[in-house]
Amino acid sequence: MMPEPNPRFFFANDLHVDIHTAKTGKPTTLTSLGVDLSLFDGFVLPGDIITNGYPQDALPLLQEINDTGKPTLMILGNHEYFEQVLAEAAVNWQAFLHRHQLHNVHLLDLRTQVGKTIAGIHFVGTTCWYSAGKNPIDGKRIDRHSVDHKWIIANPETGRHFNYKDSYAEHLMCLDAMSQAISELRARHPEYPVVALIHHAPSVKGLPLQPANYSRNEMIRAKGFYSDLNQWMAVNQPELVLHGHTHIVKQYRMGDTLVASNALGYPPEADDDAFEQRTTAEYSWDPAASFHFEGKQPVIELCKQPYHDEPEAIG
Repeated sequence: MMPEPNPRFFFANDLHVDIHTAKTGKPTTLTSLGVDLSLFDGFVLPGDIITNGYPQDALPLLQEINDTGKPTLMILGNHEYFEQVLAEAAVNWQAFLHRHQLHNVHLLDLRTQVGKTIAGIHFVGTTCWYSAGKNPIDGKRIDRHSVDHKWIIANPETGRHFNYKDSYAEHLMCLDAMSQAISELRARHPEYPVVALIHHAPSVKGLPLQPANYSRNEMIRAKGFYSDLNQWMAVNQPELVLHGHTHIVKQYRMGDTLVASNALGYPPEADDDAFEQRTTAEYSWDPAASFHFEGKQPVIELCKQPYHDEPEAIG
């Protein structure tokens, strides 16, 4: 089933369904979270559907939305790589989708397919990761604290785990791949808008607090949650960017691009790291969050909150 003209897509990130399922003892799906699937023409999931890296934990949710016959676009968040080899995770997830005949769920990734056009909208997506690895001092500090680096295998032959250098290399490849996909898609249909899906935030605006509210050490750790994509946005001009990772419910602008996140996040008692609690704050997510386009202009419906610009100071 294809969406109607001017389709309305639901979007949500950082659902961490396995954690919620463990708490309730029942499978977590969008319906169980209060989403009325009939209101939308498609679904967009910018990463961290699960927490512990096992695709099977996402099956009830993905099966439910697949069975609507409506298209779903998803990317991998950092947690989808847990217990997997960095270069193999996307291929494994793609195989999982095929094995369970989830043919309406489309994975966008550097190692599968970066771009796809659905109902007059160009979608591009990758995890994107963070860019702090270009500064070894910051990168090494992030390495000491990041759980990503303990649960993701970068080199299966040596057993070496993921580190800041891997993140920076992946980040650059992801940006290049999305730029190329945008160029190719626009060459075919320049009149269609572009929606970019990334997991890590594209700006300090994507953190729960402004930089002045973090200590210097906290701000260095926070660089594992975002990158500064202002230049990439200016060059590629996507109409809309959806991200996750920082567990916020918010919309904001970066130049001419509208940016949004609609995170469910963890149950509060599941996160015992004080810094994580400050840097991935819990907000009231919106089970009716959606976007559509009027021409090429994106319209976000998110907790009925209008976006407001904030300072772009880099900590």
